Amino acid sequence: MPSEAFVEASGQSILRLFPPPCIRCPWSGRGRCSGPQTVDSQLRDQGKRLSCFDIQKTADLLENLDRHRPPPQQYPVLLGLPAAIPMLCEGMPEMTCLDPQILYGISLDDLIYKNGRIKYASGRALRAAFQLPPDGRVCLVASVKDTRLEEFWARSYTDRVWGQIQEFGFEFVTGATFSVFEMHSRNGQIVNEDRNLVSVDFLAQAGVPVVPVFCEIVEEDLENAAQWLEERPTIRVVAGLAQSWKTSQEFARFLSRMKFLKNQVPHPLHFLIIGCTSPWRILKLFRELGAVTVTANIALRGVKGEWWDPDRREFVAVPEGAWGREDMIPSSIGGFTAFCGAAPRGSVPMVQ
Repeated sequence: MPSEAFVEASGQSILRLFPPPCIRCPWSGRGRCSGPQTVDSQLRDQGKRLSCFDIQKTADLLENLDRHRPPPQQYPVLLGLPAAIPMLCEGMPEMTCLDPQILYGISLDDLIYKNGRIKYASGRALRAAFQLPPDGRVCLVASVKDTRLEEFWARSYTDRVWGQIQEFGFEFVTGATFSVFEMHSRNGQIVNEDRNLVSVDFLAQAGVPVVPVFCEIVEEDLENAAQWLEERPTIRVVAGLAQSWKTSQEFARFLSRMKFLKNQVPHPLHFLIIGCTSPWRILKLFRELGAVTVTANIALRGVKGEWWDPDRREFVAVPEGAWGREDMIPSSIGGFTAFCGAAPRGSVPMVQ
């Protein structure tokens, strides 16, 4: 079939688009895709990214995934999440004194090596590496580079990585976060969305309290996510990656997708928003979603010399040597968590 040129407003041709072979697509047969709704769906050669023309590769991926896919699991209800979870990082000063009552987060990027292997032998060793006591409260947030996540995923079929994660004693773990981009091919989007959801069952099967992460973009995928949640009424906490959306327009689209889930799922949802430090975005999240927990890379900012100023309600640079990082980090954690805890919920108007 003839291709169609994708052109700029000036008329200059950029790409050649081709109708993808939807009739042979496994996702079409499963009722998951109604057609090429993104530009990349009509591009043939996309290097390492899955295109909608990679029919056999997709069929092989799905066959392998279906062979390992666990049945639906029992999902414990997570209760009592705080308004904010400060993320810790490697490289914090050894003298950093952290409040043992606070629930902290560690990213999957800091838990695994580039080859996907888990770094730490025990929960005690992991907590010590992040300046926590042996009984320190910690959760695992699957914020991680795609290349590292792919290596971890490949290991999950042969190594007991899900069981290893269970042994660390995390209060909860988020599901995988394979990237879903707005311009991705529909095939690439749905494969990653499916793996993100399958990881929830892998973790639950290992006895890990788990929070699914939803990266869905297209409305029919959001509808599928809402149906998936409706069939699992004990899953009351869901996560979204706010850190991926930089501009105000992108963040507005992200928030609209979270609100879609809130409005479509019949049981109440608590939203874990990963990677958000903008005060106005945080206030908007609490106002429009209500039940919210925000994660923020506070320790990493402290290591880089940034401190949460409670008066300005933002991170500010602190001159080298003016304040020890071991004191700056706990101060920022206290100020940021207090700000999130005091944020108005529900339909309370924002005052800017």
